[in-house]
Amino acid sequence: MATIIFDFDHTLFDTKSLRAFIASLLNTHGVSSTLDTDSEKKHRLKTKNNYGFLEHLDELKPQGHNLPNKVIESFFTSNLEKHLKGDVHTTLKKLQSKKHTLILLTKGLDYFQKFKIRQSGIEGYFGRNIYICEDHKEHTLSHLLTADKTYFINDNTDEIVSAHKLFPKLHYIVINGPKTDLSKVKHIKGIKIIDDVSSLPKIIK
Repeated sequence: MATIIFDFDHTLFDTKSLRAFIASLLNTHGVSSTLDTDSEKKHRLKTKNNYGFLEHLDELKPQGHNLPNKVIESFFTSNLEKHLKGDVHTTLKKLQSKKHTLILLTKGLDYFQKFKIRQSGIEGYFGRNIYICEDHKEHTLSHLLTADKTYFINDNTDEIVSAHKLFPKLHYIVINGPKTDLSKVKHIKGIKIIDDVSSLPKIIK
């Protein structure tokens, strides 16, 4: 049995797909692509580069854009399973059936990460083993290591490099994504690179 620590965005969840959905939603309410992008950049400066839907809307209000409450409420009850990256449910079920311990470690705004995790339908696979931090994921990682063989699965190669400096004995698996730069992790012995999580049950016995 192993302990498997998953990143969320771009690893289990196609965050670009959700962001495109948000852009389309805002556009139907009169927000141009330019204003959408500019307002996102402004709010990220205030949130340690973490995206939040409500923070995004706050930046749009001075520009005269106020989404109706019913639209906002509808958004937060959206089914997000279509935004999962690959066959996530089947993979997590297989790993769970092998008695592996599954942990979710994600960086972002607490309410927005919880929303995505809940509405994508994967919350139950992790139970209480869900950890959300606003920054420095490797600091939280230090509290999650166990005596078992531990895997860290992430698309963000900068985070993998930082973690590897502190925890060289971890087993690292890279999921190809928008924050993946394989040249940064080629020095890590035994690291594996995959396109989505569906091949994990073959790697982690």
